[in-house]
Amino acid sequence: MTSKLFNGRAHFAKRNANLKSKKLLTKNIFNMKSKVLLPMVATVILAGAMFLAGCEKEKKQTASITGIKWHLTKFVDPLNHTETEPVPASNNNYYWIKLCDDTLHGYGNVNEILANYSISGHQIIIDVLGQTKIYPMNNHFENDFFAAIGKAKSFHSDGKVLQLYYEDTKYLQFERMKE
Repeated sequence: MTSKLFNGRAHFAKRNANLKSKKLLTKNIFNMKSKVLLPMVATVILAGAMFLAGCEKEKKQTASITGIKWHLTKFVDPLNHTETEPVPASNNNYYWIKLCDDTLHGYGNVNEILANYSISGHQIIIDVLGQTKIYPMNNHFENDFFAAIGKAKSFHSDGKVLQLYYEDTKYLQFERMKE
């Protein structure tokens, strides 16, 4: 009976040793996983936060010019030191644009313009869909205004003034209108 008891004790001792080694193995595997997974999870969370922050910044820039009616104050050509005001003298009814969702709606002196647009950072692509053509021959300033809108490539805005660049240095300058 002693031998059975001894064998039983040996069996339990062996079993306890196996359990301890399994616990150590499990603990080591957990430590290895946490050493590998924790930095990976942190990296994914950080990358996601940076992506969302970038999107938020772009949304803020887009939001700063969309949904606002912008009134043209002048054509600006810094290289030639010229600033040309609208003809006839612009008031709130003439020479304006408004960007809503992905559509630009604008008005010159007599005619209207409709376009799709997209924004990425400070870059803008404007695809003119059409414009009315009432008295197109006699309205050179309005034709230039619509042509510049169609050629716009970038913009800058502080929320009160919008500069819509249609060539490297030439731009249309708008002021925010009160509605």
